[in-house]
Amino acid sequence: KGYAFDRRYTQEDTSDTIYDDVVGQLVEKTFKGYNATVLAYGQTGSGKTHTMSGGVGIHGKAEEGVTPRVIRHLFAIADALKKRQKPGEKTEMSACALELYNEDLLDLSVKSGRDEVNKGWDASKVGAGLKLQERPVGKDGRVVPEVVGVKEQKVETAEELKKFFDECMENRSTSSTKLNDRSSRSHAIFTIT
Repeated sequence: KGYAFDRRYTQEDTSDTIYDDVVGQLVEKTFKGYNATVLAYGQTGSGKTHTMSGGVGIHGKAEEGVTPRVIRHLFAIADALKKRQKPGEKTEMSACALELYNEDLLDLSVKSGRDEVNKGWDASKVGAGLKLQERPVGKDGRVVPEVVGVKEQKVETAEELKKFFDECMENRSTSSTKLNDRSSRSHAIFTIT
């Protein structure tokens, strides 16, 4: 089976370029009722975490990262909408963070599941081993995947959401590889609703 890609980026491209080309318009469409997903894919050490979270890159230039820009953009739009809200309307945001690590789903907002010695998770602790189930939607029998037990954090400001994101990303499982001394050893999913 083949996959079609709209664009491909190299190490010469910045996260700003990626945001301006693709992501910004996705953020705007979420306020028109569309869902949006940004997926960073590549081999170990290829810059997925850097692209999404920001930091100083291989060229020595500090970049904000896709996720921090998404957060700022979402709240800029939400704040503008709040100024025009009619009675009874409201704009709210919440977020959750998951890690898929060794076939287990883990809640990254819960620090107590982390095993600092082994840089992984202890499934017997709080926040570890969430349950994935299917939930029926609509009348046509469709189902959607749902994670049971993950903490949804309500947020009021861009700063609050960015702080939550940073705290969750600090809880990711990491270890050293030949290409990266602090390589993420898992798949992270950060969801904003």
